[in-house]
Amino acid sequence: MRRKGILASGAFDPPKRFPERLGWMIWALGALLIYLGMSIGAVTALSLSGDLEPVQQSNMTLRGSGVLLMGSAFAGIALAVALLTVIIPRWPDLGFRLRWTDLLWGLAAIIASLPIILLVNITAAALHQYITGIEPDPLAHETLRLMSEGRGSFWWWVTVVGVVIAVPIAEELLYRGFLQSSLVALTRSRWLAIGLTSILFALAHQGAADLRALPGLLVLSIALGIAFERNARIGVPIAMHAIFNLFNILISL
Repeated sequence: MRRKGILASGAFDPPKRFPERLGWMIWALGALLIYLGMSIGAVTALSLSGDLEPVQQSNMTLRGSGVLLMGSAFAGIALAVALLTVIIPRWPDLGFRLRWTDLLWGLAAIIASLPIILLVNITAAALHQYITGIEPDPLAHETLRLMSEGRGSFWWWVTVVGVVIAVPIAEELLYRGFLQSSLVALTRSRWLAIGLTSILFALAHQGAADLRALPGLLVLSIALGIAFERNARIGVPIAMHAIFNLFNILISL
């Protein structure tokens, strides 16, 4: 990575996309709208399914998890697509056009990143055990724990589709597409924007993921942010995120 200049200070020179042309506040408002939409979508879906009470009692079921993921993700995707439908025709060089090769680039990028992410995860788990004296649960995410209990059921498959397809699309549109673009336009530094976005991405998973899993999620997010800026195609981090989630499901199996 160093020899290719990926981790150099000038890794993004010349830039391949130009979010500054839209203004940081527009991106920030879009990110806020998508975030609120995902929250409302999750609560609405749970309420319609009758699973809202278990969430309030911190006793989520696999069915509730699947409904929450789908409701949140589809609401976020719908809002992001609606916003991009207005944005892309006027500013086509912002990084939101898709190609089938994005999947190949995403696969290559996540394969290159996984050793680093796994090393960070192993180190964090070892430190957690050393400090607390408690051997960590191999499944560091609540969704993976629920999936381990209902393997092969209808709602297990719904959750798989949510985790591997719907959630990566929604989260990448939110964090990389809008939030990172806002911070790039605000700070004029792609490295700073990637770092700040990654911190927020990791903190957003606190609660669903164990504390020891957050450093790995931070590194994953940095890799996703670098891939977006270097390829200027949102499909690449979406593919990376989807493959990473699929990898975790396969490991949990």
